[in-house]
Amino acid sequence: MNIGTTAESDHRSELATSGIKRVTLLRTRETDCPTDTLTRRTLASLLEELGQPEEALCHWNAALACEPGCLKAQSRVVRCRERIGQPLQSAL
Repeated sequence: MNIGTTAESDHRSELATSGIKRVTLLRTRETDCPTDTLTRRTLASLLEELGQPEEALCHWNAALACEPGCLKAQSRVVRCRERIGQPLQSAL
């Protein structure tokens, strides 16, 4: 039995559980104040980390609707769209 592999697996499991708890907390905050762009951006980033780019994209788009000039949100929308196979189309 490889102890290093078991410890690494346990650590990943703890991180996933922690991430799910954070997502739940952020969703509650988002419900309480849907225009809170910091909460939206934090939730979107966390969802990306958890491998959920489709849902993250929804939150990045909502953040952009409230704060259109946010460069981080703009770049993350592009990244999420690329990950899910929906790249932005050129205007040309």
